[in-house]
Amino acid sequence: MKGVFGKILLAFCGSICAGAFLSALVLGWLFPRKNWLEGWREATRHTLRLVGVAGLTIYEEHGSEALARFVEQLESDHSARYFFLDPSGKELLGRSLPKDMARGPAAAPLPHERRQAQLFPSPVEVVELVTPSRNRYTLLRWLMVPMPPLPRSRLILQGVTLGALLAAASVLCFFLARNFVAPLRALQHSARLLAAGDFGARVELRVKNRKDEFGILARDFDHMAERLGRLMEGQRQLLRDISHELRSPLTRLGVAVELARKEAHGELQPFLDRIEKESERLNTLISHVLTLARLEHAPTPVAEQRVALDRLVEEVARDADFEAQGRGAGVRWMLEPAEVVGSAELLRSAIENIVRNAVRYSPRGGVVTVSMERCASHKGERVVLRVEDQGPGVPEGQHAEIFRPFYRVAEDRNRRTGGTGLGLAIASKAVQRHGGMISAVNRPEGGLCVCVELPIMPSSRKDVHSQ
Repeated sequence: MKGVFGKILLAFCGSICAGAFLSALVLGWLFPRKNWLEGWREATRHTLRLVGVAGLTIYEEHGSEALARFVEQLESDHSARYFFLDPSGKELLGRSLPKDMARGPAAAPLPHERRQAQLFPSPVEVVELVTPSRNRYTLLRWLMVPMPPLPRSRLILQGVTLGALLAAASVLCFFLARNFVAPLRALQHSARLLAAGDFGARVELRVKNRKDEFGILARDFDHMAERLGRLMEGQRQLLRDISHELRSPLTRLGVAVELARKEAHGELQPFLDRIEKESERLNTLISHVLTLARLEHAPTPVAEQRVALDRLVEEVARDADFEAQGRGAGVRWMLEPAEVVGSAELLRSAIENIVRNAVRYSPRGGVVTVSMERCASHKGERVVLRVEDQGPGVPEGQHAEIFRPFYRVAEDRNRRTGGTGLGLAIASKAVQRHGGMISAVNRPEGGLCVCVELPIMPSSRKDVHSQ
């Protein structure tokens, strides 16, 4: 058991077993077997003395016939025989001793070591007696029937009792362990929701109302989640405000550039072209920032319409191929028909960003390959879209980082490619909102492969579109 629940449960059960074992040892040390066994034997011998003195008093006062009637009453249950001997070893009633007792009283008792090791008194018990008249006699008791073993029903009862006690202890340990682990699981669930972008995730009320350290931790977690939610909302609001505030000056700047073109001389045209180009880049960056803020603000999955993904990808690939021809490159595609449920606008934006990013990093004469196929997995039927380029790839260890906003593999990336650092981040958010996954890996022959996996709707297979 590697979990906390199993460890706590084993610790509780082990503690109970260890406590029972130590208690048995302590009781055995305080009340050793020798003491209570010897006490039992001494009580038995004392009873025999009383019986013997009573019988000898009857003998001395009323004779052997009265003693015979007394002995007959003692032996009425046939469990033992009683013999009264005078100092010479002669039986007072004239009876002969059994073979096992023929050697006399001295041979009757068991050795002291063996007597300590037995649970019950020995079959032959010898008691020296002195009557009120100061006469000495010996009483021999011979057990005819050995001590019976513990009945099987009683053994079963003791076993059932012990099992019931262990079961009750196990149930108690189970609920104690669950009481300790339940708050941790509630905190774990809320932490996973928070990590997935749900800043409204809170710990269950029953955990927060606890008076112990778990309750304090739950309240601190909710306070942290609330603070993070406010910070993220402030960041998104700041991005939206800045983007909206920048668009008005950019619009006016574009109008000013067009007016300047009419009045400017020929040598100023390159500078005006540069201003216009940078304005367009800034406008594109603002659009990407707004799109990313909108996707992060609503992280829940979308389900708007049925989208023929193969047709959408083919349209994007055709447009990208037309643009790539101006760079001396090209785009080729091989698509298997598939339908998904979601937003066609978001899916188009995601695929465009991935394909255009691949075209941007392809060398002159390079080819970007776009392929799409259906596959089955433990999550159901899915479609896998791969976009492969022949560019420089991404350094090892940075494949997951390229989907972060504004992340740049190299410092001069913006100068060389004109990228904003938001395209793949927008694609990642859009794919996640559709319940899919996105990843990147370097191709063995060179270049980067971006893989998108999306859940699809069951539909009939058609011919594969290819070029």
